[in-house]
Amino acid sequence: MFREVLKDLNAGQVAANDLRAPMAVAFKRLTELMIETLQMESNIVDGKPVPADPVRAEAINAEFLKINAQLPKIMEQLKLATKR
Repeated sequence: MFREVLKDLNAGQVAANDLRAPMAVAFKRLTELMIETLQMESNIVDGKPVPADPVRAEAINAEFLKINAQLPKIMEQLKLATKR
């Protein structure tokens, strides 16, 4: 499902100077990170899945959190720009 979403995001190119570009870039990257997370191998420890590459899993999580923290600002800028 996420591969299909990424295909759609890649097909719907947004020009760099388009006000929606930062949002499109953020959603594309979040989708790429989700795909990578879902593809990552896991080991079962105490009945729970644990990433086989915990360092990469933590890096993915950190980038995911960083982008998610930026989304409200991106959305506010887009909202302000469309009111002009």
